[in-house]
Amino acid sequence: MGYRLEAVLGGQVVLRSLAEPFAAARAVVLRCGVGMLPLTDELFDAVSERDGERQLGDVFWKFPAQGESLFGRWSRGGAVAYVEVDLFGGVGSQAAAVWEAGRRVMGPYLDESLTGPAHAWPVNAALARLGVRSEAGYGDLFAAVGLDCHRDTEEWVTHDGECCRR
Repeated sequence: MGYRLEAVLGGQVVLRSLAEPFAAARAVVLRCGVGMLPLTDELFDAVSERDGERQLGDVFWKFPAQGESLFGRWSRGGAVAYVEVDLFGGVGSQAAAVWEAGRRVMGPYLDESLTGPAHAWPVNAALARLGVRSEAGYGDLFAAVGLDCHRDTEEWVTHDGECCRR
């Protein structure tokens, strides 16, 4: 069974306000005060300028053409992270970058082996930069916020993150 996610993470209030101008955006409530905007194909099309040069393409496979400036603008209201995860049968990759106050402050980081400690993996590092702290019972921040609830970007929109409210 595989896992694939392309999403913007940040504070719940910040992401709700960022989603408002886009009909294709669905803000999902995770745990630990984290919100998520799944980067569905429809939202990708809405935020991308089709003829723009794709930046950070050596790390991310679905990064919007104007993502660097877009996420920089979005981060003026609070830190945001762009994350991508692609796993199948325990093998895969994670990539992440974080923007704060209009500029990129972390990454982009790509880990294609995921063999070191989980706290050092890109998504966990991005969540830590967003201020997430592990709660009792969770071995890593990825699980603490509930990113393990659904296995595909589109599922987050369909299910509206309901299993993450436990």
